[in-house]
Amino acid sequence: MEEQYFTGLLELIGDKKFGFVRTLRHDLPKGELDPFVPPPMIKRFHLRDGVTIEGTAVPGKKGDMVIKTVEKVMGIPVDRWVKIPLDVNEPTIHPNEKWNLVTNAKDIPMRMIDIVAPIGKGQRAMVVSPPRSGKTMILHGIARGIHQNHPQAALVALLVDERPEEVTDFKRNIPA
Repeated sequence: MEEQYFTGLLELIGDKKFGFVRTLRHDLPKGELDPFVPPPMIKRFHLRDGVTIEGTAVPGKKGDMVIKTVEKVMGIPVDRWVKIPLDVNEPTIHPNEKWNLVTNAKDIPMRMIDIVAPIGKGQRAMVVSPPRSGKTMILHGIARGIHQNHPQAALVALLVDERPEEVTDFKRNIPA
């Protein structure tokens, strides 16, 4: 095996001193050929858990792949990325741009959310409810509204402890 180009999501392991680059797919599968990211490289390039990175990898001593160069982090050239300050100690910025969720006049639940609990750009939410209470349909409506009314938005949905059929339905019907 020779030098290979890679792109993927960085997963830091254990005490976050080393990591692996996972394939960019819905389930982020662990693979035997996931490139290894050594600790000095993580420190030098200010890499954080969950960033996408691109670069080249070479075969290691044990047959695994080891990162040789990092060219881009989150789509930004690495020389520019290292100059971006970490915002861990900065104050949070609250959503200040309201997003409309209504896609048609008969969409009552989304209209209610727009009026009672509007959703803003950059907002995170945790939805907890008993099974069969309608949360999936509400989440579908929110995702559909954001996708149709704000196509420039990058929508991320994390479904924790959901039934497999709910996850499959989301993957098939929601452009997230």
